[in-house]
Amino acid sequence: MSFLEIATVLLFLAGFAGLGFLALRHRNWHFAALSFFPLFLGGWGVLWPGDDALLLTVAVGIFLVFLIVTQMLRGRASLERSLRESENKFRSIFESAEVGLTQVRISDNTVLDANNRVAEILGYEDRLKMIADYDPKRHWVDMDVRGKILTRGLESGIGEDHEIEVFRLDGSSARVRIATTFFPEEDFFIAVSIDMTERRIAEMELRESEKKYRATFDNAQVGLIRTDMEDGRAIDANARMVEMLGYDGEAELVENFNPREANVDPVFMQKIITDIREKGVVQNVETDFYRQDGSVLQARLYSILVPEKKQIESVVIDIGEQKLMQRRLIAALDMAEEANRSKSAFLANMSHELRTPLNAILGFAQMIKDRPPGEDAIDQYREYAGFIYTSGDHLLALIGDILDLSKIEAGKAELAETEFNVVDVIDACVSLLQISADQDGLTIDVTSDPRDVVLWADERKIKQMLLNLMSNAIKFNNPGGKVDVIVKIVGDNDLSLIVADTGVGIAAEDIPKSMSVFGRVGNVLTSEKQGTGLGLPLVNLMAELHGGYLEVESEPGKGTHATIRLPGRLRKHGLTGASLSEEIVDEKSIH
Repeated sequence: MSFLEIATVLLFLAGFAGLGFLALRHRNWHFAALSFFPLFLGGWGVLWPGDDALLLTVAVGIFLVFLIVTQMLRGRASLERSLRESENKFRSIFESAEVGLTQVRISDNTVLDANNRVAEILGYEDRLKMIADYDPKRHWVDMDVRGKILTRGLESGIGEDHEIEVFRLDGSSARVRIATTFFPEEDFFIAVSIDMTERRIAEMELRESEKKYRATFDNAQVGLIRTDMEDGRAIDANARMVEMLGYDGEAELVENFNPREANVDPVFMQKIITDIREKGVVQNVETDFYRQDGSVLQARLYSILVPEKKQIESVVIDIGEQKLMQRRLIAALDMAEEANRSKSAFLANMSHELRTPLNAILGFAQMIKDRPPGEDAIDQYREYAGFIYTSGDHLLALIGDILDLSKIEAGKAELAETEFNVVDVIDACVSLLQISADQDGLTIDVTSDPRDVVLWADERKIKQMLLNLMSNAIKFNNPGGKVDVIVKIVGDNDLSLIVADTGVGIAAEDIPKSMSVFGRVGNVLTSEKQGTGLGLPLVNLMAELHGGYLEVESEPGKGTHATIRLPGRLRKHGLTGASLSEEIVDEKSIH
């Protein structure tokens, strides 16, 4: 055999083997039948030699067909693998999707496919159970809505996005957002379903939480304000904050108030802002802000930075009342300490004042007891008795003044107010003190042109005040001196009772001391006639009890001028309005 014949036979055998291999690999009997064709041609060429060139050409053609078929089969296998991989990926995505996916035949509403998520949304055990048992009438609350979605989807190919209410398999309801894509030519549509139930519940809870927060914000009894982190402008404020700053409403505050500009101490406020930015929070910081009317709000500040919103949220507490209370407590403490010191001084002075007359009484009584009686002792006994009487009278007056003073200071004193003629009271006082005045050669003059001066007051206390002042005027006067008692009408219903003397007088710097309890001044202490130190304080307290006050003017060597002022106590008098200013004595003219 020639080389050409051998090559031709080999090509035919290769074609036969290749086609036979393809038939066995792909189980395709068409390839098996085709494989016998090159085998037949090869045998023909061996048994009946002929045109070798033609046979070679045929053999090459058959081999090329084998190669082409092989390549086509490889391409087909690759496409099949890609398709399977794509289907697997699609199925994986379809099954694991977080949204519900459903494929439904349009013509008869049969579910062709569904994933487990949509089965879970509708309450089925799994997707297969849903595919087998799904009935739209069981799940759709409103079938008319479903019909409209289908109609529009068939017209446009894409259904609208709807949020609908559906029934689960157990009868409970759920909110579902559904979007559909239609394929009319293939007679199906795909629905994408998202369960909105939890989201709706969360939204409702959020709205309720925001509502409660807003109610708390608006009704809080402390000031709440949000400000911009960069420029400090007010963004939001509650009603209490608006009230504390004196604005008419929240809108006015937001428009006009900037805490950085309204702070009384801008440097300190800038330090607060720096601390907030660095630390994120400041607590219990006291600072002051200007209100709308220019007054100062004393505040305690608690602030926190909200970086995601670029805001500062602050709690502002008005501590003005607290500061005022602190000042009052400090003042009350000072007053209590002063009262304690005054009590100690009072007890020390009272002890001295009580012991002095008691010692005199006991001493003279002891002398009477120890001195043998006799005719020559009668005059001495009489003198001792006089000393005892004077000391006892002084002691009685002292105890009476102390009791009256304590009663008034304790707030237990009450006024027995009546209408009475004050001139008659003055005349009664003069009668009681006239003997004492005569002993020192003193003159008592009463000046009151209207004799009918009716006063609304406590008659006994008015008499006691006048007796105290007139007794002092007599006690501390110079021999042959004068005591003036003047009734002065001021305005329509105010009255002044003036007691003036020509005695030793008091230095201006000693007058406050003389008005204090047991506050006797030097020139009185050196006098033979000593007072209790309670007269002027008692008169002043009784005047204040009547809504008035005591005013004392004095000058050493020229006498003392004491005025009891009683506003609103005058009821009527004998002067007419025309002659009133002409007939009232000027209180300054008595000296």
